[in-house]
Amino acid sequence: MNIQNQLSGMAIMVLLFILFFRQKRVGLYIEQAFVRTLVITMACVILDILSVIAIYYKDRIPEVVLVLSCKGYLASLPWVGFAANTYITVDTYSEKNSRKRVKLYSLCTLALNIVVFLLPIRYHVENKSIYTSGPAVTYTYIVVLVYLAGMLWLLKKYGSRIERKRKRAVVIWLGLWLAAAVAQMYFNNRILLAGLACGLGLLVIYCSLENPENNIDYRFGCFHYHALISYLDQCYERGQSQGLIYLQIVDDQQHLEQEYVDRCMYKIIHFLKDFPKAKIFKGIEHELAIIFPDMTYMSKTFTKLQDTFYYNQFYNVDAVGAEEFPKTLFMLFPNTGLMNSTEEIMSVRRHLLMENRNIISSHVCYVNEHMLKQIRHADVIREKIVKAMDEDRVEVFFQPIYAVKEQEFTSAEALVRIRNKDGSLLSPGQFIPVAEESGLISVLGERVFEKVCEFLQINSPKKTGIHYIEVNLSVIQCQQRFLADRFMDIMNRYGTEPWYINLEITETGSVSAKNTLLENMNKLIEKGVSFSLDDFGNGQSNLDYMIDMPVAIMKLDMNMTQAYFKDLKAKFVVQAIIKLAHELDLFVVAEGVETKEQLEEMTALNVDYIQGYYFSKPLPAEEYLQFLSAHRK
Repeated sequence: MNIQNQLSGMAIMVLLFILFFRQKRVGLYIEQAFVRTLVITMACVILDILSVIAIYYKDRIPEVVLVLSCKGYLASLPWVGFAANTYITVDTYSEKNSRKRVKLYSLCTLALNIVVFLLPIRYHVENKSIYTSGPAVTYTYIVVLVYLAGMLWLLKKYGSRIERKRKRAVVIWLGLWLAAAVAQMYFNNRILLAGLACGLGLLVIYCSLENPENNIDYRFGCFHYHALISYLDQCYERGQSQGLIYLQIVDDQQHLEQEYVDRCMYKIIHFLKDFPKAKIFKGIEHELAIIFPDMTYMSKTFTKLQDTFYYNQFYNVDAVGAEEFPKTLFMLFPNTGLMNSTEEIMSVRRHLLMENRNIISSHVCYVNEHMLKQIRHADVIREKIVKAMDEDRVEVFFQPIYAVKEQEFTSAEALVRIRNKDGSLLSPGQFIPVAEESGLISVLGERVFEKVCEFLQINSPKKTGIHYIEVNLSVIQCQQRFLADRFMDIMNRYGTEPWYINLEITETGSVSAKNTLLENMNKLIEKGVSFSLDDFGNGQSNLDYMIDMPVAIMKLDMNMTQAYFKDLKAKFVVQAIIKLAHELDLFVVAEGVETKEQLEEMTALNVDYIQGYYFSKPLPAEEYLQFLSAHRK
């Protein structure tokens, strides 16, 4: 019996079957489609072997058994084509549409099978070769070729949706199958290659695409980030809600060694293996995502996780000693159905990471409807900021600053404003916090600086009487190594004299950020730029900064100025601060002055500059120029 090729193909598929099911799987629909293809193909090869045996012993078995064996094998070949076509549609259609096509292709294949059982077939035993021929065989080969043509059409039509690796594997599979079909049909029907070709094709697909190890992060033995995205996408497509915990080891100072972080994460992963219903995914950098079938199971697991690693802050590393577990941010999503998509989950995750980047100990965030409403609102504002920058609807308003000694308005603070499409202004209280949390404040701040330089280029400071314009630097900008170079490039582009620029800074968190800021300040000061210490008295700036940093101006925060008139203790503090600033040869600006009485008292304290609504609110550029003209002596 010439069944060597079939047995070889069968051996390959049995090996694939064992390898596939002995490994950890994510549970994706594409995995189910591969299993369906593998099972159908194995059944086809088994029927092929049985048909050869039946023909070999045709004189010893009933005719009906012989016919059913041979035609059963022929009928199974279109089912392999069905499996192959539905496997491709999994990658090109949604799961819902793929399931519809599975039903449609099943009905078509059943109808084609009826014809196979109606057509005649002949059996041949020649020397060591056993094969079939006749109308039923020819018809079956034609049907198989039609299925192959359909697969080629799908590849051509939807090739752009199929990743390159998948497309290459499917083409190889098709090529092997087509070569076997053509060889049997037109060259030598005694050589039974279909089973071996199918086995080799599935081997190529398994190694390239469907090996469950392709979804594993080898360092930690759990699923990787791309598997997480695929699984969440599938859950949303199916309308399934899950419990999700994002666990982020926080290293805001970048002091933790990678080996230590990896060891901590491995400990957590090893602990979670005692919870078989939890799916563990390695996220980006120091991050794990754990998915649970429901909120109850998630709560139970999280409680034990906290009890093991965080309420008891030490765990044994080896026989020698122990080490403290690092601070960790837990983001709990009790019901992923509250979000609309995987993208929204990732958006919420990014928002929480930014909001809690400076936590000083392990912290838990529960994602509920109220939080989602706030985050969605922030996303809307962020989109407005991006569109405003793209469409040049970012404007600079100027709040005049009064010089007490000159008794003139010699400077102004540049304040960013965003103009909506309908001409109204977006409240700074809405977009500034969002820009800071999302990191857009850096781009926005640079845009403001550029517009200030453009303003000074168009409106000569010598003619307008402007001594300098104050521009705010965000904390993020202060941490940028190449800030000074970028700002000098902008000033050179607009021909701005550096001494017309005063940059306002606030306190930064880390020592490294402070050193970076100091380097930038020294570079810009060498060119003639001056600096102010902004928001002094509101907790963002302290005496260390006033002493350590090379600033020329200290700005009393509006709240501190107002406190001076309401609280006796604050009055003494403000007086002491102004005296200290003058002894350090710093000029003092009092922000938030709103009445004539406040102006007179601040003047009596020898404050150098006054800024506030008593003189003017922030004004658009044209109105600011008109204001200067009207108040010029």
